[in-house]
Amino acid sequence: MKKTFLLLLLMLPCIAGHAQFSADNSFMRKEIVSYKRDWKGFFVKHTNMMVDRVTDVVEQYAYDKKAQNLYVLTGKSNVIVTLTKDYAKIIKRNKDIPQLTGELLNKEIEKRNALLENRFSLLNHEREQEINDSIAKVRNKIKQDSIAAINRRNAFIASEKKAREDYKKTHEWDEIPYGDYQMKCELCGEIIDTKDIISTYGFSNDTIYYMTETEGDLGLWYKEVHKSEIIPALLESKNFQYHYEVFEDKLTRDSMDYEVLTGLLWLDQHEGYLKALKKKLLSGMSKIGVGIVNTQW
Repeated sequence: MKKTFLLLLLMLPCIAGHAQFSADNSFMRKEIVSYKRDWKGFFVKHTNMMVDRVTDVVEQYAYDKKAQNLYVLTGKSNVIVTLTKDYAKIIKRNKDIPQLTGELLNKEIEKRNALLENRFSLLNHEREQEINDSIAKVRNKIKQDSIAAINRRNAFIASEKKAREDYKKTHEWDEIPYGDYQMKCELCGEIIDTKDIISTYGFSNDTIYYMTETEGDLGLWYKEVHKSEIIPALLESKNFQYHYEVFEDKLTRDSMDYEVLTGLLWLDQHEGYLKALKKKLLSGMSKIGVGIVNTQW
């Protein structure tokens, strides 16, 4: 018996130093209050929770020898531990642990509860401040990014606007950069080289209305009108697309009947050519002294 008692006395410094409680040295371990982090990082208060193990004890502040209950404080909890008989004997002889009951014990319990509550209220406040600061930083960054994005967009729009204005000053709306392709004319059935197009007077849906120049008799030239379906290669041409976008208001007019206009242009060009041809013929005949009986064509 003496040996057992001496052994228990030798174990006392180890128990006080490590301050861990489990089924090996206690029947029951209940957290009077405890604080655990939630997913947001806040400490949430829990009460009267049974636990398998008590570790990280920072204070053993009271002992109720009748009930064999040891009251301990950890970094995150206030715990009542019901000790086994052997451990109870050791704790009972530890003069550093006050033996309390009744109102005095309750006051010490409440004091530790208040200590924990103050501590974790402060930590939660710091966490709230941390979250608010993070939100403020994110909002500020979003705001700055938005302002920067708006500035970049405005600068881009201004640059594009100036580029289009400069383009309009140096290009004619009816002289389109077609490149070197071929299109079939729906009017004359001829294959037209796009490099031979001298002007374009309109677009309607997927149809282009344009002109080429043709050499007639006596060295006279006149314009031929054409209409062709837009070929895929033009739709993929950046130069063609850009020119169309810049001068779209002139190239596509909903109020214009391009079929009627094409007929009028054809008539005008051919009448003009015939008049010029007649004039040149008459001039030539006059020079060589040929009499003109009837000048009515």
